[in-house]
Amino acid sequence: MKKPIIRGELPKGIEMVLIPRTQFEKMFQEKSALKLSKEDINMSELISSVAIEIWRLGKRIEISKHEFSNGSGKDTNPVIDQVQRIRDVFKKQDIEIRDHTGAYYNDGLSLKVLHVEETENIPKGKMQIIETVKPSVYYKSQVIFHGEVIVGKSKEK
Repeated sequence: MKKPIIRGELPKGIEMVLIPRTQFEKMFQEKSALKLSKEDINMSELISSVAIEIWRLGKRIEISKHEFSNGSGKDTNPVIDQVQRIRDVFKKQDIEIRDHTGAYYNDGLSLKVLHVEETENIPKGKMQIIETVKPSVYYKSQVIFHGEVIVGKSKEK
């Protein structure tokens, strides 16, 4: 049976060497298993992909919350809390995930329109986003991913 290590005691044959922290960090970085340069990581693509998946997860949670509501009106689900914490992290980093559903559409918006369909409830001459397929992602108010939407237009000519 092995003898337990007592604080300050090292196993037989191992010596303790004290080195300055900066030297240790440099050695650690040199020996790290994976070295990535800025060229290896497309940060806007990474951020956009994670943001879109967080948005999708939030949407699914909202749907399931309504389907399985216990009538208390109180959000006690830890998954909901976790999604909100991730959104808060994004917000602190000036990353915004924007769902466009319900907004009026015009050609000046930085969105990718996947489909336009005629609908009843839209005023004549107006176009409205009836579904966000993927949200827009902004970093410091600049678009890093153009949202994908379905637009509705009035049936009236």
